[in-house]
Amino acid sequence: MFCARGFAGGRGRGIIKMFQYYQHYYIIGVVFSVFLASCTETVDDAVPSDKVPALFPDYIGVTIPATIAPMNFNVEGDVDKVDVV
Repeated sequence: MFCARGFAGGRGRGIIKMFQYYQHYYIIGVVFSVFLASCTETVDDAVPSDKVPALFPDYIGVTIPATIAPMNFNVEGDVDKVDVV
């Protein structure tokens, strides 16, 4: 089993050597899977609103270029989640 790469050996030793040889691929796969699983939250009961939210500091009416760093602001009032687009 896997003699060309040197993984042949006693019982069970081939699997251990194979894992050691491909260990970085396993680690990258696990990290990538955790990353994908952490980005799956969606808003199910979103309600569109014509009202302008109360923000601090007041960025309402300000055009923000796409190349600027993300803006820091707080939404004032009784809200659970805010979806910013």
